[in-house]
Amino acid sequence: MKKAVVVIGVVAMMVCGVFYLNRASFASDESAPVAMKTIYTCPMHPEVVSDVPGKCPKCGMDLEAKQVPDYGVQVNTEAAPVVNGTAGVGQ
Repeated sequence: MKKAVVVIGVVAMMVCGVFYLNRASFASDESAPVAMKTIYTCPMHPEVVSDVPGKCPKCGMDLEAKQVPDYGVQVNTEAAPVVNGTAGVGQ
């Protein structure tokens, strides 16, 4: 009986150790540095995004620089053409 309690205790400690080590490895993955990139967006129209400085096609304001994580997503570098003041809506 005493031997069974010791075996169960050792197995429980091993299982807890595996869960602890697994949790610690996930935590270290989350703290990995993420590459940052600069995008430019309109302060009045946040949906207007470019990877080069310029003017907002909707209101003409200067686009402001903003640092965002770079996940490899490409940003459209061409502004939508303004057609009757709608910036390409309904084309």
